[in-house]
Amino acid sequence: LMVYFLQFFQMGGIVGGVGQALNITVPGVSVNVWLFVTAVSAALLVYSGRYRLIQNVSVLLIFFFTLFNLLCVAMLQYTPYAIDIENILSGLSFQLPGYTVIFAVSAFGLTGVGGDEIMQYPYWCIEKGYALYTGRKQDSPEWRKRAKGWIKIMYADAVFSMVVYTVVTISFYLLGAAVLYGRGEIPEGYEMIEILSRMYTETIGSGAKYIFLAGSVIVLFSTAFSCLAAWSRTFGDAFGRLGLIDYFDSRARKKFIAVFAWVVPVIWAVLYILIKEPVSMVVLGGVGTAMFLIVVVYVGFYFRYRRLSKDLYPGIIYDVLLWISGIVILTVGIKALWSGITELLISAVFK
Repeated sequence: LMVYFLQFFQMGGIVGGVGQALNITVPGVSVNVWLFVTAVSAALLVYSGRYRLIQNVSVLLIFFFTLFNLLCVAMLQYTPYAIDIENILSGLSFQLPGYTVIFAVSAFGLTGVGGDEIMQYPYWCIEKGYALYTGRKQDSPEWRKRAKGWIKIMYADAVFSMVVYTVVTISFYLLGAAVLYGRGEIPEGYEMIEILSRMYTETIGSGAKYIFLAGSVIVLFSTAFSCLAAWSRTFGDAFGRLGLIDYFDSRARKKFIAVFAWVVPVIWAVLYILIKEPVSMVVLGGVGTAMFLIVVVYVGFYFRYRRLSKDLYPGIIYDVLLWISGIVILTVGIKALWSGITELLISAVFK
Protein backbone atom coordinates (compact mmCIF):
# COMPACT_ATOMS: atom_id res chain seq x y z
CA LEU A 1 0.00 0.00 0.00
CA MET A 2 2.92 2.35 0.69
CA VAL A 3 4.30 1.66 -2.81
CA TYR A 4 0.90 2.31 -4.35
CA PHE A 5 0.78 5.65 -2.57
CA LEU A 6 3.82 6.71 -4.66
CA GLN A 7 2.17 5.33 -7.77
CA PHE A 8 -0.79 7.65 -7.37
CA PHE A 9 1.64 10.39 -8.41
CA GLN A 10 2.93 8.25 -11.27
CA MET A 11 -0.53 7.67 -12.68
CA GLY A 12 -1.33 11.36 -12.24
CA GLY A 13 1.63 12.10 -14.51
CA ILE A 14 0.45 9.53 -17.06
CA VAL A 15 -3.12 10.85 -17.34
CA GLY A 16 -1.60 14.34 -17.48
CA GLY A 17 0.43 13.19 -20.49
CA VAL A 18 -2.79 12.08 -22.21
CA GLY A 19 -4.29 15.51 -21.49
CA GLN A 20 -1.24 17.22 -22.99
CA ALA A 21 -1.34 15.11 -26.16
CA LEU A 22 -5.05 15.79 -26.66
CA ASN A 23 -4.55 19.50 -25.98
CA ILE A 24 -1.86 19.72 -28.68
CA THR A 25 -4.19 17.89 -31.09
CA VAL A 26 -7.24 20.02 -30.19
CA PRO A 27 -5.79 23.26 -28.75
CA GLY A 28 -9.21 24.79 -28.16
CA VAL A 29 -9.74 22.52 -25.16
CA SER A 30 -7.46 23.01 -22.13
CA VAL A 31 -5.17 20.33 -20.70
CA ASN A 32 -7.21 20.21 -17.48
CA VAL A 33 -10.47 19.57 -19.35
CA TRP A 34 -8.86 16.77 -21.37
CA LEU A 35 -7.40 15.46 -18.12
CA PHE A 36 -10.83 14.94 -16.58
CA VAL A 37 -12.21 13.54 -19.85
CA THR A 38 -9.43 10.95 -19.70
CA ALA A 39 -10.10 10.15 -16.05
CA VAL A 40 -13.86 9.81 -16.58
CA SER A 41 -13.35 7.64 -19.70
CA ALA A 42 -11.09 5.23 -17.80
CA ALA A 43 -13.58 5.13 -14.92
CA LEU A 44 -16.49 4.38 -17.24
CA LEU A 45 -14.67 1.52 -18.95
CA VAL A 46 -13.59 -0.12 -15.69
CA TYR A 47 -17.01 0.47 -14.13
CA SER A 48 -18.76 -1.11 -17.12
CA GLY A 49 -16.29 -3.99 -17.20
CA ARG A 50 -15.66 -3.70 -20.96
CA TYR A 51 -12.16 -5.01 -20.71
CA ARG A 52 -12.00 -7.25 -23.80
CA LEU A 53 -12.85 -4.45 -26.25
CA ILE A 54 -10.16 -2.11 -24.92
CA GLN A 55 -7.64 -4.94 -24.71
CA ASN A 56 -8.11 -5.94 -28.35
CA VAL A 57 -8.12 -2.39 -29.70
CA SER A 58 -5.12 -1.35 -27.58
CA VAL A 59 -3.05 -4.35 -28.65
CA LEU A 60 -3.75 -3.65 -32.34
CA LEU A 61 -2.98 0.06 -32.15
CA ILE A 62 0.13 -0.38 -29.97
CA PHE A 63 1.36 -2.98 -32.47
CA PHE A 64 1.26 -0.40 -35.27
CA PHE A 65 2.77 2.30 -33.03
CA THR A 66 5.65 -0.06 -32.24
CA LEU A 67 6.30 -0.64 -35.95
CA PHE A 68 6.27 3.15 -36.43
CA ASN A 69 8.83 3.48 -33.62
CA LEU A 70 11.15 0.96 -35.26
CA LEU A 71 10.79 2.73 -38.61
CA CYS A 72 11.84 6.01 -36.96
CA VAL A 73 14.95 4.37 -35.49
CA ALA A 74 15.90 3.13 -38.97
CA MET A 75 15.23 6.58 -40.50
CA LEU A 76 17.33 8.17 -37.76
CA GLN A 77 20.46 6.96 -39.55
CA TYR A 78 19.74 9.34 -42.42
CA THR A 79 19.60 12.44 -40.20
CA PRO A 80 22.21 14.53 -38.33
CA TYR A 81 21.32 12.49 -35.22
CA ALA A 82 22.55 9.17 -36.66
CA ILE A 83 23.80 6.65 -34.09
CA ASP A 84 27.23 5.04 -34.44
CA ILE A 85 28.90 2.14 -32.67
CA GLU A 86 30.73 4.48 -30.25
CA ASN A 87 27.36 5.79 -29.02
CA ILE A 88 26.17 2.23 -28.37
CA LEU A 89 29.36 1.24 -26.55
CA SER A 90 29.30 4.37 -24.36
CA GLY A 91 25.75 3.54 -23.36
CA LEU A 92 26.89 0.08 -22.27
CA SER A 93 29.85 1.33 -20.22
CA PHE A 94 28.04 1.20 -16.83
CA GLN A 95 29.16 4.74 -16.00
CA LEU A 96 26.48 6.83 -14.36
CA PRO A 97 26.73 10.33 -12.85
CA GLY A 98 25.54 10.36 -9.24
CA TYR A 99 22.79 12.92 -9.79
CA THR A 100 21.09 10.63 -12.34
CA VAL A 101 20.67 7.73 -9.92
CA ILE A 102 17.07 8.69 -9.11
CA PHE A 103 16.20 8.43 -12.81
CA ALA A 104 18.06 5.13 -13.14
CA VAL A 105 16.10 3.65 -10.23
CA SER A 106 12.88 4.91 -11.77
CA ALA A 107 13.73 3.46 -15.19
CA PHE A 108 14.61 0.18 -13.49
CA GLY A 109 11.08 0.07 -12.09
CA LEU A 110 9.26 1.44 -15.15
CA THR A 111 10.80 -0.24 -18.19
CA GLY A 112 9.66 -3.73 -19.01
CA VAL A 113 7.69 -5.50 -16.30
CA GLY A 114 7.84 -3.91 -12.84
CA GLY A 115 6.89 -5.22 -9.44
CA ASP A 116 3.29 -4.09 -9.67
CA GLU A 117 2.71 -5.81 -13.04
CA ILE A 118 4.16 -9.03 -11.63
CA MET A 119 1.81 -8.79 -8.66
CA GLN A 120 -1.19 -8.04 -10.89
CA TYR A 121 -0.51 -10.83 -13.38
CA PRO A 122 -2.09 -13.61 -11.23
CA TYR A 123 -5.36 -11.62 -11.11
CA TRP A 124 -5.53 -11.59 -14.90
CA CYS A 125 -4.67 -15.30 -15.04
CA ILE A 126 -7.69 -15.94 -12.84
CA GLU A 127 -10.02 -13.65 -14.82
CA LYS A 128 -8.87 -15.09 -18.14
CA GLY A 129 -9.58 -18.59 -16.85
CA TYR A 130 -6.14 -20.20 -16.42
CA ALA A 131 -7.04 -21.56 -13.00
CA LEU A 132 -10.60 -22.39 -14.09
CA TYR A 133 -9.40 -24.56 -16.97
CA THR A 134 -6.85 -26.24 -14.72
CA GLY A 135 -9.62 -27.25 -12.32
CA ARG A 136 -9.66 -27.80 -8.58
CA LYS A 137 -6.44 -29.42 -7.36
CA GLN A 138 -6.51 -33.19 -7.49
CA ASP A 139 -3.91 -35.86 -6.88
CA SER A 140 -4.14 -37.28 -10.38
CA PRO A 141 -1.97 -37.40 -13.53
CA GLU A 142 -4.72 -35.60 -15.48
CA TRP A 143 -4.74 -32.59 -13.15
CA ARG A 144 -0.94 -32.37 -13.12
CA LYS A 145 -0.91 -32.47 -16.93
CA ARG A 146 -3.47 -29.63 -17.13
CA ALA A 147 -1.61 -27.57 -14.50
CA LYS A 148 1.75 -27.96 -16.25
CA GLY A 149 0.11 -27.11 -19.55
CA TRP A 150 -1.18 -23.79 -18.23
CA ILE A 151 2.16 -23.10 -16.55
CA LYS A 152 3.70 -23.40 -20.04
CA ILE A 153 1.20 -20.78 -21.22
CA MET A 154 2.48 -18.51 -18.45
CA TYR A 155 6.04 -19.13 -19.65
CA ALA A 156 4.93 -18.06 -23.14
CA ASP A 157 3.34 -14.92 -21.64
CA ALA A 158 6.59 -14.04 -19.89
CA VAL A 159 8.88 -14.67 -22.87
CA PHE A 160 6.65 -12.84 -25.35
CA SER A 161 6.22 -9.81 -23.08
CA MET A 162 9.99 -9.73 -22.49
CA VAL A 163 10.64 -9.54 -26.25
CA VAL A 164 8.01 -6.83 -26.76
CA TYR A 165 9.03 -4.52 -23.91
CA THR A 166 12.74 -4.94 -24.68
CA VAL A 167 12.34 -3.97 -28.35
CA VAL A 168 10.00 -1.06 -27.58
CA THR A 169 12.12 0.26 -24.71
CA ILE A 170 15.37 0.15 -26.69
CA SER A 171 13.86 1.84 -29.76
CA PHE A 172 12.27 4.60 -27.69
CA TYR A 173 15.48 5.10 -25.71
CA LEU A 174 17.64 5.34 -28.85
CA LEU A 175 15.34 8.03 -30.31
CA GLY A 176 15.38 10.02 -27.09
CA ALA A 177 19.12 9.69 -26.50
CA ALA A 178 19.98 10.65 -30.08
CA VAL A 179 17.51 13.46 -30.76
CA LEU A 180 16.67 15.01 -27.39
CA TYR A 181 20.16 14.71 -25.94
CA GLY A 182 21.56 15.97 -29.21
CA ARG A 183 19.29 19.02 -29.03
CA GLY A 184 19.88 19.53 -25.30
CA GLU A 185 16.16 19.29 -24.52
CA ILE A 186 14.61 17.80 -21.39
CA PRO A 187 10.91 16.77 -21.42
CA GLU A 188 9.26 18.43 -18.44
CA GLY A 189 6.23 20.38 -17.27
CA TYR A 190 3.36 21.19 -19.61
CA GLU A 191 5.71 20.86 -22.62
CA MET A 192 6.61 17.21 -22.00
CA ILE A 193 4.62 15.74 -24.91
CA GLU A 194 5.56 18.59 -27.27
CA ILE A 195 9.27 18.00 -26.61
CA LEU A 196 8.97 14.21 -26.89
CA SER A 197 7.27 14.59 -30.29
CA ARG A 198 10.50 16.09 -31.67
CA MET A 199 12.08 12.64 -31.58
CA TYR A 200 9.81 11.90 -34.55
CA THR A 201 9.50 15.25 -36.32
CA GLU A 202 13.29 15.55 -36.44
CA THR A 203 13.53 12.03 -37.85
CA ILE A 204 10.70 11.72 -40.37
CA GLY A 205 9.12 15.16 -40.65
CA SER A 206 6.38 17.38 -39.24
CA GLY A 207 3.64 14.92 -40.22
CA ALA A 208 5.05 12.37 -37.78
CA LYS A 209 4.01 14.59 -34.89
CA TYR A 210 0.36 13.60 -35.18
CA ILE A 211 1.20 9.91 -35.45
CA PHE A 212 3.21 10.30 -32.25
CA LEU A 213 0.35 12.16 -30.55
CA ALA A 214 -2.08 9.40 -31.50
CA GLY A 215 0.37 6.78 -30.26
CA SER A 216 0.93 8.70 -27.02
CA VAL A 217 -2.79 8.82 -26.30
CA ILE A 218 -3.13 5.10 -27.08
CA VAL A 219 -0.17 3.97 -24.98
CA LEU A 220 -0.72 6.27 -22.01
CA PHE A 221 -4.50 5.81 -21.87
CA SER A 222 -4.24 2.02 -22.13
CA THR A 223 -1.71 2.17 -19.27
CA ALA A 224 -4.07 4.25 -17.12
CA PHE A 225 -7.03 2.03 -17.96
CA SER A 226 -5.26 -1.27 -17.33
CA CYS A 227 -3.76 0.06 -14.07
CA LEU A 228 -7.16 1.21 -12.83
CA ALA A 229 -8.68 -2.17 -13.65
CA ALA A 230 -5.79 -3.99 -11.92
CA TRP A 231 -5.73 -1.65 -8.92
CA SER A 232 -9.42 -2.25 -8.29
CA ARG A 233 -8.62 -5.96 -7.90
CA THR A 234 -5.44 -5.61 -5.85
CA PHE A 235 -6.85 -2.93 -3.55
CA GLY A 236 -10.01 -4.99 -3.11
CA ASP A 237 -7.87 -7.94 -2.10
CA ALA A 238 -5.76 -5.80 0.27
CA PHE A 239 -8.80 -4.23 1.91
CA GLY A 240 -10.28 -7.71 2.28
CA ARG A 241 -7.10 -8.91 4.01
CA LEU A 242 -7.32 -5.93 6.35
CA GLY A 243 -10.94 -6.77 7.15
CA LEU A 244 -12.34 -3.55 5.68
CA ILE A 245 -14.53 -5.44 3.20
CA ASP A 246 -15.69 -9.05 2.90
CA TYR A 247 -13.63 -10.17 -0.07
CA PHE A 248 -15.53 -13.46 -0.40
CA ASP A 249 -18.83 -11.59 -0.78
CA SER A 250 -18.98 -11.08 -4.57
CA ARG A 251 -21.58 -8.29 -4.21
CA ALA A 252 -19.41 -6.35 -1.75
CA ARG A 253 -16.36 -6.85 -3.96
CA LYS A 254 -18.16 -5.57 -7.09
CA LYS A 255 -19.45 -2.57 -5.16
CA PHE A 256 -15.91 -1.76 -4.02
CA ILE A 257 -14.60 -2.00 -7.60
CA ALA A 258 -17.39 0.31 -8.83
CA VAL A 259 -16.66 2.99 -6.21
CA PHE A 260 -12.90 2.60 -6.64
CA ALA A 261 -13.20 3.03 -10.42
CA TRP A 262 -14.62 6.54 -9.95
CA VAL A 263 -12.68 7.81 -6.95
CA VAL A 264 -9.11 6.92 -8.00
CA PRO A 265 -9.03 8.62 -11.46
CA VAL A 266 -10.26 11.83 -9.84
CA ILE A 267 -7.35 11.64 -7.36
CA TRP A 268 -4.93 11.14 -10.29
CA ALA A 269 -6.32 14.20 -12.07
CA VAL A 270 -6.21 16.40 -8.96
CA LEU A 271 -2.59 15.41 -8.24
CA TYR A 272 -1.57 16.39 -11.77
CA ILE A 273 -3.33 19.77 -11.51
CA LEU A 274 -1.60 20.46 -8.18
CA ILE A 275 1.91 19.39 -9.25
CA LYS A 276 1.96 19.96 -13.05
CA GLU A 277 5.23 18.03 -13.45
CA PRO A 278 4.38 14.74 -15.20
CA VAL A 279 7.99 13.60 -15.60
CA SER A 280 8.79 14.04 -11.89
CA MET A 281 5.52 12.35 -10.96
CA VAL A 282 6.25 9.33 -13.17
CA VAL A 283 9.82 9.13 -11.82
CA LEU A 284 8.53 9.13 -8.23
CA GLY A 285 6.25 6.20 -8.97
CA GLY A 286 9.09 4.41 -10.74
CA VAL A 287 11.22 4.59 -7.61
CA GLY A 288 8.46 2.90 -5.64
CA THR A 289 8.06 0.20 -8.28
CA ALA A 290 11.81 -0.48 -8.30
CA MET A 291 11.87 -0.87 -4.53
CA PHE A 292 8.87 -3.17 -4.73
CA LEU A 293 10.79 -5.47 -7.09
CA ILE A 294 12.93 -6.42 -4.10
CA VAL A 295 9.79 -7.59 -2.29
CA VAL A 296 8.76 -9.52 -5.42
CA VAL A 297 12.12 -11.34 -5.41
CA TYR A 298 11.49 -12.53 -1.85
CA VAL A 299 7.94 -13.63 -2.68
CA GLY A 300 9.12 -15.44 -5.81
CA PHE A 301 11.63 -17.50 -3.86
CA TYR A 302 9.13 -18.09 -1.06
CA PHE A 303 6.56 -19.55 -3.44
CA ARG A 304 9.16 -21.58 -5.33
CA TYR A 305 10.72 -23.24 -2.29
CA ARG A 306 7.97 -23.15 0.37
CA ARG A 307 4.57 -23.23 -1.35
CA LEU A 308 4.97 -25.05 -4.68
CA SER A 309 3.82 -28.66 -4.82
CA LYS A 310 6.62 -31.12 -5.58
CA ASP A 311 4.68 -32.53 -8.51
CA LEU A 312 4.87 -29.11 -10.18
CA TYR A 313 8.56 -28.40 -9.60
CA PRO A 314 10.17 -26.66 -12.61
CA GLY A 315 13.32 -27.78 -14.40
CA ILE A 316 16.91 -26.78 -13.69
CA ILE A 317 16.86 -24.04 -16.37
CA TYR A 318 13.97 -22.31 -14.59
CA ASP A 319 15.78 -22.40 -11.24
CA VAL A 320 19.03 -21.07 -12.75
CA LEU A 321 17.19 -18.16 -14.43
CA LEU A 322 15.26 -17.49 -11.21
CA TRP A 323 18.47 -17.16 -9.20
CA ILE A 324 20.18 -15.01 -11.84
CA SER A 325 17.14 -12.73 -12.04
CA GLY A 326 16.87 -12.47 -8.26
CA ILE A 327 20.56 -11.64 -7.81
CA VAL A 328 20.49 -9.00 -10.57
CA ILE A 329 17.38 -7.30 -9.20
CA LEU A 330 18.73 -7.26 -5.64
CA THR A 331 22.14 -6.00 -6.78
CA VAL A 332 20.74 -3.17 -8.92
CA GLY A 333 18.13 -2.22 -6.31
CA ILE A 334 20.56 -2.11 -3.38
CA LYS A 335 23.28 -0.40 -5.44
CA ALA A 336 20.86 2.26 -6.67
CA LEU A 337 19.45 2.82 -3.18
CA TRP A 338 22.94 3.14 -1.68
CA SER A 339 24.10 5.50 -4.45
CA GLY A 340 21.02 7.66 -4.01
CA ILE A 341 21.49 7.94 -0.23
CA THR A 342 25.22 8.69 -0.68
CA GLU A 343 24.51 11.40 -3.23
CA LEU A 344 21.96 13.04 -0.95
CA LEU A 345 24.38 13.01 2.01
CA ILE A 346 27.22 14.49 -0.06
CA SER A 347 24.93 17.22 -1.39
CA ALA A 348 23.70 18.03 2.13
CA VAL A 349 27.26 18.27 3.52
CA PHE A 350 28.61 20.54 0.78
CA LYS A 351 25.55 22.78 0.87
